[in-house]
Amino acid sequence: MQEQYLIEHIRKYVEFEMQQGYQLKDIKEALINYGYNSGLVAHAINPFLKGLRQVKPKTQKQASAQQLREMNDEMYFYIQNMLIDYIKQQMNKGYSVKAIKGALLRAGHHEDMLNKAIKFVQQGKVIDYENPIKTILPAHFLLVVSLFLLVVLTLFVSISTDENLLKVLLTLMPGFFGVLLTYTIITSTTSTPAKLASSKNRLLVQLTPLLATAIVVVLFVILTQYTFIYQTAQSTTLLLLNAVPAFILSGFMCMLAPKEK
Repeated sequence: MQEQYLIEHIRKYVEFEMQQGYQLKDIKEALINYGYNSGLVAHAINPFLKGLRQVKPKTQKQASAQQLREMNDEMYFYIQNMLIDYIKQQMNKGYSVKAIKGALLRAGHHEDMLNKAIKFVQQGKVIDYENPIKTILPAHFLLVVSLFLLVVLTLFVSISTDENLLKVLLTLMPGFFGVLLTYTIITSTTSTPAKLASSKNRLLVQLTPLLATAIVVVLFVILTQYTFIYQTAQSTTLLLLNAVPAFILSGFMCMLAPKEK
C-alpha cells in the first residue's frame, strides 16, 4: 500500500528542496535522520543522481547549520501535511486507521506525527500539501506599492508646502524605514510553509504594524536629537507624517501577506 506512495512523496519533497537551492546530499541526510529507510531514500533519489529527473534550483547554496535546521522544519511540515492528505485518501478507500498507521510506522514515520495527522483527518481538516501557501499579492509587489504611495505623499507635501523635495524626502525617511522593516519581517516569516505554520511567526506578523510604528517613532526622536532635519517645522506634525503612513502601509502589507491555506 505504502511503498510507491512513499517513493513518489520523497521525490516530490527532494524536488521541492532542490528548487530552494539545497544540495542533494543534505536532503538525503535529512530524510535518513528523520527515520526513512536508507535503501528507500537511495531508490527515491536515484533519478536525480542519474540526471533522469532534473531540477533547476533558484541558487545552489552550501547550506549552513541554520539553513539545515530550517530544511528539517520544512520537511516536518511537508510530511505532516502530506500524511493528512494520504490518510484521508486511504480511509476513503476503506482501509482502517489501524492498518494505515501500522503501514506508515513500518515505513519510518514517527508515531507522534501520525497521531497528529490522524487527529486532523478526524477533525475534517483538508490539506493541499503541495501548495500550502495562499498568496494574495507577492510581498515584493506590496513593497513597491507601499513605497510608491510614500513617494506620492512626499511629492504632495513638497508641492503643498513649497519645500525642497530632497528635504521632504529626508524628513519622511523614518516612514520609508518602517515599510522596509515590514517587508523584511514578512519575507523572513512567510517564505516557507514551516515558517508560515509557526505560531510565533504569525504573532510577529500581526504585531508588525505596531512594531514598525514604534521603531519609526524611535528613529524620528533620534533624528530630532542628532540632526538638523526637523528644526524648521513642528515636530508633532512631522512625527504624524511619518508614523501614520507607516502604520497604515504596514497594516496593509501584513493583511495581504502570504497565509496558510
